[in-house]
Amino acid sequence: IIRHGEKINDKVTNLSDKGKARAECLVEAFGNNGVYVTPQKIYAQRPTENRHSTRPRDTVMPLAKSLGLEVDLTYSSGKFKKLVKEIENSSEEIFLISWANDKIDNIAKEFKIKKIPKWDSEVFDDIWVITDDNTSI
Repeated sequence: IIRHGEKINDKVTNLSDKGKARAECLVEAFGNNGVYVTPQKIYAQRPTENRHSTRPRDTVMPLAKSLGLEVDLTYSSGKFKKLVKEIENSSEEIFLISWANDKIDNIAKEFKIKKIPKWDSEVFDDIWVITDDNTSI
């Protein structure tokens, strides 16, 4: 699970230049021969009328493009229960989720993680890895 890249401010829904650079770096981090395991499926928080930011999607678009994957925008901010259920029932094994930081802990809770660290609102570079046993981040 990652947080979307840096923003200009809360009122602007686009990535800042630093956020765009971070998005490009994900290609090296998660792409073929990257530092992390390459995802088989990528989810990003869907923009809605109330939460219209495209930052979660924009953050993973360069990676998705490099892998020939579509970004799944099925789930909006509050639909994390359905997101986790789909992942748990999926034939794919490796996922990347890009979301707003204020809901990431809810996603971890749905995976039954017991000790969930707080995601600081100023942090954009953490990566939470949840393994098959769902015991920790």
